[in-house]
Amino acid sequence: MLVDLPIAQLALFLNLLLVQGTDSVHFRALLNKLLSALEDSSVGCDCKREVLLYLTQVIEADESLFSLADTQRVLKQMGSWLLDCSLFSSPRLLNVSLLCPTGPTAQSRFRRSDNPQPIMELDNVVSKETFTVLSCAKFNTADQSLNIAAFSVLCAWLKKALKHQHVEESLLVSAKKYCLYVIQQTYTKPLTAEDLEMQHCCLVEAVHALDFVCQLDASLVPEVTPTMQRLTGSYLTSHVVVSTALLQFLLHHAISHHEGARHAARGSHPQRSKRAVLRAADSGASCF
Repeated sequence: MLVDLPIAQLALFLNLLLVQGTDSVHFRALLNKLLSALEDSSVGCDCKREVLLYLTQVIEADESLFSLADTQRVLKQMGSWLLDCSLFSSPRLLNVSLLCPTGPTAQSRFRRSDNPQPIMELDNVVSKETFTVLSCAKFNTADQSLNIAAFSVLCAWLKKALKHQHVEESLLVSAKKYCLYVIQQTYTKPLTAEDLEMQHCCLVEAVHALDFVCQLDASLVPEVTPTMQRLTGSYLTSHVVVSTALLQFLLHHAISHHEGARHAARGSHPQRSKRAVLRAADSGASCF
């Protein structure tokens, strides 16, 4: 049986298992083995990436297959995948890579060298803080690929946590920090149209993730709201998908009268922020 294979070999067959479905009597044993692999520090990031993506597709197809305990086992690991990541490129292309940056645009940012090179921001400035989905590496390391995968499925798992009303504090803190940094990166002027499109996609995903984070822990709203209010005056909200995601956040986390007075004293009124987003949404919608 496939479930008896070592996890490194089993990971190669996960796409096949996805087609097979979850009706097998051995599925529970498979699920336990995959969850254990995510928790095992000796399992490589490349295997964990494949397992995480497989489990995400399973949970989106039939969330009843995951108990609260199963979900908790995934959520406890995701925070470290978002923040604990290399700041240098891999010296060579790995056999597992989400972005496969092998074209001339990706390579032109970096020197011709076999030595590890620092990751870059989209404007070709060396990134010194943390690696995110908007960071550029000559070749992604395994932990960077896992980082990108974790962000890409973050909303799916936060949504599951919200349904269970389960707060995994370490993940919420990591997700908040990561997504706020991604939003900060979207103010960087990209050098290509492809990078600009990626900025918009990642911005929408980050806003949605922060929406879920704040629904799970309302005490984080005051930390996140200033960033959202700043976005309302940004050119980025001229895109309907961005303005819609931002409006959804503001409607879910309406600022109280007390907080409204405090923001008004600082010259920033929450209702004006909402109206600005509504205007941007109307403007964006008229383009379609």
